[in-house]
Amino acid sequence: MGWKSKVVTCHTGTNRLIWIFWKTGQQTGTENVNWCTVEVQFEIDKITETRIEGRAMRAKSFDVKKCKPGELEWQPFTWIPK
Repeated sequence: MGWKSKVVTCHTGTNRLIWIFWKTGQQTGTENVNWCTVEVQFEIDKITETRIEGRAMRAKSFDVKKCKPGELEWQPFTWIPK
């Protein structure tokens, strides 16, 4: 009896996310722009002609003052090209 083995290739990497937060100065009427850059992990485990599937880390919350994400969790995604 022969065994068939399936080779699973998982592509992993880091994604750099940039969030923009702004607030308007109450007294001066000027706009202050704050940029927050965060790197998160992602994995792509299925690539076909019609879709790409994987998972990425997602922040449940974000501390704007510290420019840091709160607790991270894995979230699946599916990209379908047009």
